Amino acid sequence: MKMLLLVTFMFFSGLSAQADGVSDWMHVTRDFRGATVSVDYRVGCYTYSLGQICSANPLWINVSGVRPESSVRAVFINRCPEGVETREVDMAYQPQDGRFTGDVAYGTRTRINGCQQELAVVINGDWSTRYNHGRNFNMDLMNGR
Repeated sequence: MKMLLLVTFMFFSGLSAQADGVSDWMHVTRDFRGATVSVDYRVGCYTYSLGQICSANPLWINVSGVRPESSVRAVFINRCPEGVETREVDMAYQPQDGRFTGDVAYGTRTRINGCQQELAVVINGDWSTRYNHGRNFNMDLMNGR
């Protein structure tokens, strides 16, 4: 919502934006009980007169090493000073790739620079936090970690 307000403000106030470019594909990988969880994404940054905004789009989450009949869901969280963005993704099994995959539709809605990203994975109702000392997996999408 804040991103929409910022874009609307820039449109009506005549602020100019300069595209800084889009990164090559970046990858973050975590392990969860024999499964491999990977986040594949690109970072796009734009500089406005008020500063720079970077977001991750597209943003794909993949889980391999899980039985095809499993139920897999990912919960992506982006914690920023101005608020928290939470996106849930029900993942579909891709037999040709032997993995579950799903995209965070439209990428992150808010910026990722200056924010902390987290990921939780739920396999057959079993949350990754149970095996990660009660925490989500921390990520830094701006720096590919």
